[in-house]
Amino acid sequence: MKERIFADVTPHCDAEGCDGLVKPDIVFFGENLPPVFFLRLKEDFPQCDLLIIMGTSLAVQPFASLVNRVPPTTPRLLINMEKVGTDSDSLLSLMGIVSGLDFDSPTKYRDVFWEGTCDDGCRELARRLDWQKELEVLIETENKKLLNDQAPQSDAPAVAQEAAKATEQSDETAETKAEAEGNETEAAKEATGATEAAETKAAAGDNDAAVAKADPTAEAMAAECAKETGEVTLLSKV
Repeated sequence: MKERIFADVTPHCDAEGCDGLVKPDIVFFGENLPPVFFLRLKEDFPQCDLLIIMGTSLAVQPFASLVNRVPPTTPRLLINMEKVGTDSDSLLSLMGIVSGLDFDSPTKYRDVFWEGTCDDGCRELARRLDWQKELEVLIETENKKLLNDQAPQSDAPAVAQEAAKATEQSDETAETKAEAEGNETEAAKEATGATEAAETKAAAGDNDAAVAKADPTAEAMAAECAKETGEVTLLSKV
């Protein structure tokens, strides 16, 4: 399954007689949240001593309301490209209870907004906590694991062998194609030469025919000239 996902192929179920699409382990928009969500909501949020919110619009419920489930003294840090979650619930506001995140009011005391990407925000937080080295080591380690998962080492020799074989076949095909093209060129030259020779011979034959056809006329003209010459000679004698 992992190989299909990393190869950008839609995975199907391998069970006999199934062949259905494999659904990722996430909750799509419009789906019900799993029971574990509500269980963790009751157990974890009351114990939270720091809430970090990253890369979200806080526009979809019930996730958006989770920021209000921590104790009132818990600091809340938003790392995002823009401020979100600042809209207070109208009913709670009428009761004097402030909901949502509060970054700009004079009474703010626990909400902090850091503008930027999630990666940059996490690095800055780690730097201020003096955890930067540990974070960089963790990032490098996890990146290596990801690369190893995407390209298993056991398949590397086979992949290299297939690539070499494909290259060799491609070279042989290119040589065969070049040889065929060379033969075609020589044949084309020979055909062109034969055609030109035939045309030259045909033109010469036409000229001979034209000369032969013109010969009777030339003989008649010569005879006429000889006759006239004879008459002129006779008159001279007279």
